[in-house]
Amino acid sequence: GAVIALSVGGPVVDRDDVRRYWREHYQKANAARNKKGGEGMCLISGKTGPIAPTHEKIKGMASLGGQSAGVALMSFDKEAFRSYGWEQNANSPVSPERAAAYVLALNDLLKRGKASRIDHCGVGFLFWTKKLVEKTPISILEEADPEQVRELLLLDEGSLHLDPNEFYLLGVSGNGGRLLVRFWLHENLERVHKNVAGWFKGLRIASPFGGMADPPKLWQLLGTIARDEAPPDRAIQLVRRAILGQPLGRTILAGALARQRAVSRKEKLSPVRAGLIRLCVNDQEEGPKMSEVLDPNLNHRAYLCGRLLAMYDGLQFQAQGEVNANISDRYYSLASTYPALAFPKLSELGLRHLKKLRRDKRGAAVNIEKEIQEIYVRLAASGAAFPPQLSLEDQGRFAIGYHHQRAEGMARGIAKKQERQQNESREENQ
Repeated sequence: GAVIALSVGGPVVDRDDVRRYWREHYQKANAARNKKGGEGMCLISGKTGPIAPTHEKIKGMASLGGQSAGVALMSFDKEAFRSYGWEQNANSPVSPERAAAYVLALNDLLKRGKASRIDHCGVGFLFWTKKLVEKTPISILEEADPEQVRELLLLDEGSLHLDPNEFYLLGVSGNGGRLLVRFWLHENLERVHKNVAGWFKGLRIASPFGGMADPPKLWQLLGTIARDEAPPDRAIQLVRRAILGQPLGRTILAGALARQRAVSRKEKLSPVRAGLIRLCVNDQEEGPKMSEVLDPNLNHRAYLCGRLLAMYDGLQFQAQGEVNANISDRYYSLASTYPALAFPKLSELGLRHLKKLRRDKRGAAVNIEKEIQEIYVRLAASGAAFPPQLSLEDQGRFAIGYHHQRAEGMARGIAKKQERQQNESREENQ
């Protein structure tokens, strides 16, 4: 059928009188139904009056574990859910107007394709602001546009002059015929922007291809902590950290480190995972803070062990080129948890690779051997050369040391290659 919209100096439905008429019309049409609910104090408005016996269904939850026919947020459809003989929603009294309002609002927020909803790990994140804005904090997390992130990072870190605008975030899932509210956040918008700026600052880390890695998107971060889809609570933890600035616990760190041990080759150099590990480690109150790039002055043993494994990795590549399984593929898991068991064997392999490299590339062998010896001297100065076992946080520092050293080495190699190509091009032009 045709849809007709009346507009006289603006949409007619926006006028208070028109809305009041239809609200009264709806109340009269449902008077008999609402009469069954009796009267009481509405839990939302605090006013005494009619109570809705049942509430309408909430749509759009099928992809989040709910029934396609709709789900209920407030429902008492079994005897076990009722107290003192109260029938249905008399157990949680809400006026018909407020019941209709929250259902209509959720149905609008849950519409597919709307900018007010994103789904991750079986959780629907519904968000809005009191006053309309072009970009919400959640959309910035999703898109991670470098220019938008740069603007956030330029925010004044001094005193906070609160903007009156407010930010709201609701996390929901479905469980058959019911709607689960997983969390609810309400915060000042400017404070949220400050927290999101801190989130991206904490995730910054060097790229193996030179410079700093691009800001990671939320879905990319979730992909680095689980082989398949991450559990719902992981997505909620990341969003809470970004929006509220709440420190990440050890669960996210454990997931990221488990994936770091399981992957191989270039995946071990993922700046997305390395940045998340850095954020998790720095969220801990104790221990040295991890920098964005290689810190040659940090003498923490776990960090030095990670750097040393990366040096042996680079040494093998210089000596043998590409191989089916390189040193980090074979020894990363053991070296990152029980260094004292792994590094004596790695030292033996390193001596063999150095011997071969001295024959083929003497200059490269001298440079690599010098860097390796510098790390050994720093380890010796910090006590026993290799710790017998690393804590979860120190495994994170190991991972950052490994990433920093590999990123530094690869970026240096790329820069030398580009310089050589430029020199050759100049010589040809001359």
